[in-house]
Amino acid sequence: MISCIIPFHNEKDRIHRVLKVITQIVSLDEIICVDDGSTDGGRKIIQENFPKCICISSEGQCGKSHAVQLGLHTSHGDTLFLLDADLKNLKADELSHAIKYFENNPTLDMLLLPDLHPNIETRLSRHDIIFSGKRVLKRRDLLCIFSKYSPKRYQLEIAINQYMMDENKNVEYLRISSNDTVKSEKIGLIRGTFKNISMLSSIVLFRGFFGYISQVVMFGHDEVRLSS
Repeated sequence: MISCIIPFHNEKDRIHRVLKVITQIVSLDEIICVDDGSTDGGRKIIQENFPKCICISSEGQCGKSHAVQLGLHTSHGDTLFLLDADLKNLKADELSHAIKYFENNPTLDMLLLPDLHPNIETRLSRHDIIFSGKRVLKRRDLLCIFSKYSPKRYQLEIAINQYMMDENKNVEYLRISSNDTVKSEKIGLIRGTFKNISMLSSIVLFRGFFGYISQVVMFGHDEVRLSS
């Protein structure tokens, strides 16, 4: 069984765009949308337009890590597909092929799905890999990650990476046709900049500066290319 978990906060227009694609993927057994304290009516839009999706809410805005943990405990799948709510240009066939590849390779522990054409700064910093919110992984591993590291807010991806490194897990990445919506586009340049600084500070505090650098240098170098 495969469960898709999508945390969201005030993403009513963008998550609608994502769900239009995700609901086309027949291999997904359940889609769980976790409302992290939204005030824009996004949950109502999901319930009205995508009745087959499971929509749950956190008590207030608790952050992405908490929202994903709620989705994890609601889900039933042994395979989990984590997805951001603000993605653009997703293609159902690419995602279907990625999920099938993961399912057909039992020795693979996690498949990252970074953007196909990141800008040069993102590629050099490898932020498209280490911060990717698009991941297919095993339920038992995500349970261990929350138990071992207790990630907060923006720390989920870095905690997953660290677990995969510590446990010598098999991680690959596959680039797909998608783009993240930058924070400045959603909430303005100034607020978006401060939000990015807050996110990076939270991440560095979680593992320390050298822990963060070790992930940039060492994590997620095995790329897979699927034939069309």
